[in-house]
Parts: sequence; structure tokens; C-alpha cells
Amino acid sequence: MITGAGEDARPECDIEIRKLDAAILSLGGRSPSVVMGTAAIVEEIAAILAESAGDLDEADRQLPFRVSDRGDTWRVRGSRNADRAIEGPGPFHLEMRKRDGAIVDMSFEAVLHMSPEVRNLLRGKI
Repeated sequence: MITGAGEDARPECDIEIRKLDAAILSLGGRSPSVVMGTAAIVEEIAAILAESAGDLDEADRQLPFRVSDRGDTWRVRGSRNADRAIEGPGPFHLEMRKRDGAIVDMSFEAVLHMSPEVRNLLRGKI
């Protein structure tokens, strides 16, 4: 159960969330048609998940997040090393369904520069 606090508090609301993918099954006894209706909500959740998976500094390094509308889902991409200029940790990636908030995909990209020989070998050109 989630309970608001302070002057702006909303009334109590029971929220049923599936553990497997964080899908919201019911919201206050009703099943909403779209749970994740705005990019701003999804961006806030992405920041929480990036912080949870890494740490507070990691969430800050990913700013700003870029949120794109993909029809039935939202795609969020962090900004850390997004240009892949240096080897090491890269951008945070999140894809979330609008209908129920289920997390379809979440990862941190890593950047590894390869020599032309290795790149050709992986592409099957050698």
C-alpha cells in the first residue's frame, strides 16, 4: 500500500506489482488502461533504477536521460559515454511497457574498442 504524506498527499492506494517484471497489475482496485502515460514518469523511474543498479553517482553520470516514445513502450537511454569515445561503462538502457509498466529490457552498455582484425574476425570476414 502506498500512502501519500504532506499537504499534497493523495489518499491511500493499493498497488499490485508482479515481481518478475515489475508490471502493475492493479492500481487502487482498478486496472488502468495505461500506467506509464508520460515520459516524465518513466524518466523518474529510470533514475531510480539506475541508482538502484549502480549507485547515486551512477544515476548522476547517466543524466540527461533521453526518453523516446516507441508506440506501446517507452525507451530510455542514459548519456554516460553515449558517444562510445572511451572504453568502460556506457549508457543505461531501459524499455518499459506503457500499458502496465512492465520492464521489457534493462541494461548498462559497456564500451570495448576492438582492433580491425578482431572486428573482421567477429564479422566472419577472415
